[in-house]
Amino acid sequence: MKTSYLLLLLPFLLFSCSKSSDMTTKTTPAAPITQVPSQPTAPVITTPKSYAYAALYSSYQLKYESKTWVDMNTLRLKNNQNGFFAASYFDFDNDGDDDILVSPSGDAVELKRYNNDPSITKGDLELYTNKNGQYELSQTVFSPNGVGHIGPRKTILGDYDGDKMIDVLLLGTGYDPYPDEKEEPVLLINKGGKFNANSMKIMNGYRHGGCSGDIDKDGDIDVLLVGGNAQESNLFLNSGDGKFIANDNIFVDKANIMFSVLNSELIDLDADGNLDMILLGSDVASINKNEVWAKNAGSKIFFGNPKLNSLELKNATIIPSPTYNLKSSEYRTIHDIDVIDLDGDKKNEIILLRVNDMHDGAYIQILKLNSDKSFTDVSEKMIPNNCLRTNVLFGGWLDYFKVGDIDNDGFIEIYSPFRRIDAPKTSQFTGYLWRMDANKTFQFIGSNF
Repeated sequence: MKTSYLLLLLPFLLFSCSKSSDMTTKTTPAAPITQVPSQPTAPVITTPKSYAYAALYSSYQLKYESKTWVDMNTLRLKNNQNGFFAASYFDFDNDGDDDILVSPSGDAVELKRYNNDPSITKGDLELYTNKNGQYELSQTVFSPNGVGHIGPRKTILGDYDGDKMIDVLLLGTGYDPYPDEKEEPVLLINKGGKFNANSMKIMNGYRHGGCSGDIDKDGDIDVLLVGGNAQESNLFLNSGDGKFIANDNIFVDKANIMFSVLNSELIDLDADGNLDMILLGSDVASINKNEVWAKNAGSKIFFGNPKLNSLELKNATIIPSPTYNLKSSEYRTIHDIDVIDLDGDKKNEIILLRVNDMHDGAYIQILKLNSDKSFTDVSEKMIPNNCLRTNVLFGGWLDYFKVGDIDNDGFIEIYSPFRRIDAPKTSQFTGYLWRMDANKTFQFIGSNF
């Protein structure tokens, strides 16, 4: 991306919020930024970084195998594709460059849902293969066709059948009237850049998020899926050949642990060689219109030592709410997490993408993990004017983000693409971008670049 495009803003879409939670002002363009040396662009991974060992990578580690970051909204519009989507980057055909696999919604799914239109359809899967730096769309590499989702949520990478090829598990939530709607996850078994699609009836549910990794340390990749409560959240153990058995025995009090959990990741946060289970959700749950500040807050961490078993809520480390002066209804739900050394002290920070209840706002929370596994919140120090308002009607629903030098220009960036909810095909709204300056603070760059 070019700097000239990065500095373009859309003032009518974006506002920043001051320390007073009920006062808003227009965001002004960031001041010119002085070039700074490159910073680390990926978390420390204790597993040897070679393709031979990729079979035991967690889905989060595989996410960082790819250094590619493409503005998917623009790429999809160029190929006459629209609607919201989930995507993964990886060298699926093993030819030395990264491809992009997209699980899209059906055409105009959100408008049809709001109008109670029964003609809603599943989206057709998309694979963008890299041909000398140009991406070509193919929809004929999936067999059988027509196995996508109405409401795609997340794509999870993993070598699920143990053949040293990286497969993809697709998650969805259907029409989305939570928690009544369900969709069967789809497992795409990679056969050298072509995929055999398998509908996973055993995993059917409201699958809002999930992750994969060798949770039971038996040498294959297991799957943890979550959907907002215990009923819609399950652990599936792999028999080694891509066949799974539901087994929730590692959870002692699953109902409390999975309360309000909407996403999950497996990351070695404390660099001890063991995967830690991160469960992301809401700090507060609304039950019968009464705000319940629950002890079993949705966002929590179980540190693996040496493996994850006998998990009880009392042993979880709760992720703290922002210290920023916000209303209780604002930015209390965490959608995504990244882990990276932002300030060059050789210790990773935890970066969280928070959204508000109306899904029309974003807040980036940055935490330092202390040696006693407590947290220090450095959000306001590192990101001034952090609180943003987005426009949901033009795709401003933020589900995930990327942290790192995403465009290889020597700067660390935080980029969150719009989820794109049936935006007009002429729209140029692509997402939000912050860039680190020489003082190791992030400046907001823009939402149209």
